[in-house]
Amino acid sequence: MPRLKTNKIEAEVDDLLLDLDNPRTGTVAGQSEAIEAVVKLNAQHFQNMMASIKENALDPGDSFYVISSDDEDDSYIVVDGNRRLAALKVLSNPSFVQGTGLSESSKRKLKDKASGFLDIGSIDCILFESRADANEWIERRHGKGLEGEGRISWGTLESERFQKDRTVLDVIGFVERNSVFSEAEWQRIKKSVEKSPTTLRRFLVSKPGRQFLGFVDSDNDNGPAFKRDPEYMIKVLSQIFVDIDSGEITSRTYNKSSEINDYFIELPADIGVSNQK
Repeated sequence: MPRLKTNKIEAEVDDLLLDLDNPRTGTVAGQSEAIEAVVKLNAQHFQNMMASIKENALDPGDSFYVISSDDEDDSYIVVDGNRRLAALKVLSNPSFVQGTGLSESSKRKLKDKASGFLDIGSIDCILFESRADANEWIERRHGKGLEGEGRISWGTLESERFQKDRTVLDVIGFVERNSVFSEAEWQRIKKSVEKSPTTLRRFLVSKPGRQFLGFVDSDNDNGPAFKRDPEYMIKVLSQIFVDIDSGEITSRTYNKSSEINDYFIELPADIGVSNQK
């Protein structure tokens, strides 16, 4: 297949049009309705996007995908990047919201968010010859089931590594170094726990977790800690890991603090609940 023809261009906000067939919102009738639809996807997220652009400008590595407009000369339809464009349009000209069907309260909040915005100048865009051409790359940006060809979103552990959050990662490492699992058992268990890091975190940071495990968050360069006897800790954590691996512990079975509290109380007798410092 021949490589698609594209051009890198710069365009002003006023020359960019929201896509009236945006997959996020469905088909709409006009530009005001398009802005309204984007805001209604999640009003708080939209305000956060406005605040981010206002403070940081646009991501320099994420150009808009555009095609030429058949209806308006020297204008381009943004086929990928509509949330950012909608936020830019409201920031650049808050009166845009007046033509929408948003509530007066929502309009007021958006206008307040736009206050003090400084023009960021021209916008980097990738111009495609047709919507079909653009769709091939939009699919790689947002599509699913591409077997690694497109972008792969970070999971929880990837995000925690990037953000230097060692809470779950250090606990997994602690169990890996000290448990009595065989190598084969550990590899299976570790894989299960890494697929459900939020489940493990819930046990650690919950009130019962802090009570029975003596868990202390990672609040300095030393990482997280347990204020309990180490041998007791490895027994309890090993049991938690086994129960996550077996499916006994899931986000549904142990979601509430009271359920986690019952789990610790009902631990096997050879582990028992410890108050040792």
